[in-house]
Amino acid sequence: MSDRIFIAGAGLAGALLAMLLARRGYDVVVFDRRADPRVVGYEGGRSINLALAERGMQALRQAGLEREVLAQSVMMRGRMVHDLDGTTHLHRYGRDDREVIWSVHRGRLNLTLLDAAEAAGAKLHFAHRVAGIDFDASRLSSLSSASKT
Repeated sequence: MSDRIFIAGAGLAGALLAMLLARRGYDVVVFDRRADPRVVGYEGGRSINLALAERGMQALRQAGLEREVLAQSVMMRGRMVHDLDGTTHLHRYGRDDREVIWSVHRGRLNLTLLDAAEAAGAKLHFAHRVAGIDFDASRLSSLSSASKT
């Protein structure tokens, strides 16, 4: 069994997984078809903010990034419901402020995770699309965006 792991996609999940595996000593190689967002800026396309619940915070704790991400997040206690007569009601996400969700900018979170993955030793290849995988031969082929025709 090889200790080299290939990951297709350097988004939130790919970058987090790359960092965690690299910290465990695996040789991690990540391919993403987009350009490096740390160089060209974060491309939108998805919602600007991401709501992190406990499951996401647990992953960030495991990665040692909870404090860094919380510093760039906003606590959300619940939803504000507006009645037709103008009255408002807060519908809490939990019983108290221990049960909240956190709003964080998706792009900044991705940049934080990419930096952490690279610092852990993952090799990041941007502008490379995974073109195919041959599981029998244990081979992956990729195309750089420059080689597309």
